[in-house]
Amino acid sequence: MGHPDLGFNDDGSDASETRLVVVSPFYVDLHEVTVAEYRASGLATLEADSSVDPAIGAPEVPQLALMRAPFSPDWPQFFCDYSDAPFSRKNSRESLALNCVSWDAASAYCASLGKVLPSEAEFEYMASGLRSDLFLWGEDAPQCDDSVWGYGGVGFYFNDPGQCRRQDSFGGPKAPGNGRLDRLPLNGGDVLDLMGNLNEWTRDYWNRTSEPCWAGRALLENPGCGSASDVDGDLRTVKGFSWATQPKLAAIRYGAPPATPTEQTQTGFRCVRAAR
Repeated sequence: MGHPDLGFNDDGSDASETRLVVVSPFYVDLHEVTVAEYRASGLATLEADSSVDPAIGAPEVPQLALMRAPFSPDWPQFFCDYSDAPFSRKNSRESLALNCVSWDAASAYCASLGKVLPSEAEFEYMASGLRSDLFLWGEDAPQCDDSVWGYGGVGFYFNDPGQCRRQDSFGGPKAPGNGRLDRLPLNGGDVLDLMGNLNEWTRDYWNRTSEPCWAGRALLENPGCGSASDVDGDLRTVKGFSWATQPKLAAIRYGAPPATPTEQTQTGFRCVRAAR
């Protein structure tokens, strides 16, 4: 894990620090969970601020369709792709990768299928091409059709890169599989969008690389951070890059608040389970 080309980061991520890691075999979903898959689970409720949250233990809140959220792209909710009912076939978002989902909601969905979110180590193993490369496909940064990135430049994302977005579109997540190179070929099929489209939740609490979860060991076996950082508090680790950003390296790591789904317009998830 880690890559020396990243350089030192003083925010605690320090993904330039390399470490030897062993992960046990596991199965992984071939793509990020879609709107249709999450809807079929029956777990979704839509909060008054148009975010997705698990139905179990969720407060009683009005069911609001995203179409009733602010129509202006100046609001982050504009880019959320879940609604309380499917849109018409012409404007369907059902095939899109699900965003605006809290860590709890993502974790609950995986648990309902007997799965879990991938660990940070498992995700980086896949995203680095099973060989610690800079990107899933190797060392070269992607062009626009290689992965889903650079679809910002509008509204709330006005200052983000938009060189890959059509002039008549607003950007946002795409259906799985739109990245020509963003696919990891395995015996069971290609694992899609490990680098772009949406960055993804992992099951780890965010911990700085200097904290005990990561520090002080030459070899890490199935590492995972099961408690909040003493420095940064209750954050979860997110990996990858998204439709609204520049490409980022597979080893990049950062923490995000787990319970602010309307701000997670760039974040989705997939599930894994241990091989038995």
